[in-house]
Amino acid sequence: MVDCTKRSQATTALGQKYGVSGYPTVVFTDNEGKVVEKLRSRAAAAVETQIKAVAAKYTKTPEKEIYDDPEEAIEVAKEKKVLVAIVFADTESKSKSTQKKNALIMETLKSDEMADLKPKFVWCVLPLKADKKKTDNAKEYKASSSGTFVIVDPTKEGKKRIIKKMSFSKSLKKNLQKILDKRG
Repeated sequence: MVDCTKRSQATTALGQKYGVSGYPTVVFTDNEGKVVEKLRSRAAAAVETQIKAVAAKYTKTPEKEIYDDPEEAIEVAKEKKVLVAIVFADTESKSKSTQKKNALIMETLKSDEMADLKPKFVWCVLPLKADKKKTDNAKEYKASSSGTFVIVDPTKEGKKRIIKKMSFSKSLKKNLQKILDKRG
């Protein structure tokens, strides 16, 4: 919201940019500053209705940072034309070392160190076990332990979909970058 009744070079330029000829004028813009609509009515109910309609039409749902459904992650990766990085975590384990490893994996995925790789993958974290048995996803992707990473090409089907399987390690970032480098 900008109050253009307080004259300055900036408000005058803004008024000219958006074709403001009188006050009050309400202009709805997209995130790039392009006019998408102007307020059509001053009646409270109509204003509320228009604001809700503009918001619904032009507001994008934020993308998830980490998915918990591999099929959803694969569909998103297809759209973005990137790979899927699936990591399996043994969330049932009572072992302190496994719990520590799970926490370290999540910290690593969300860390600034991984920032340059984040947009190059769709990230998916899945449970390794349910009721002390391997999950169907863990079986499908042949995940053997907590911290198993499976890199998936969303454009392929079946076994051809799996590009690489690896264990979580300090060299995760380097290993992921190698996969990207091989793909060009």
